[in-house]
Amino acid sequence: MLVVFSVLAALCCRNIVANAWLLKHAFIIQFANPEDRDYYAFKDPAHRAVVEELGPLLEKVQNVNLPRSG
Repeated sequence: MLVVFSVLAALCCRNIVANAWLLKHAFIIQFANPEDRDYYAFKDPAHRAVVEELGPLLEKVQNVNLPRSG
């Protein structure tokens, strides 16, 4: 199982002192393989609609691929 840590709707705030982003919201999504992940990220109509709707409202979006554990 390919695990993707995806901050798809991350509402972030800026930490000026540490010069780092602090995440307020995150989603962890698991995919069976990279092809399924790529379909979801780039072609899935429902996901694309969410990106179109929420994208302008978000300060930062961060996607991170995590290796499988075990």
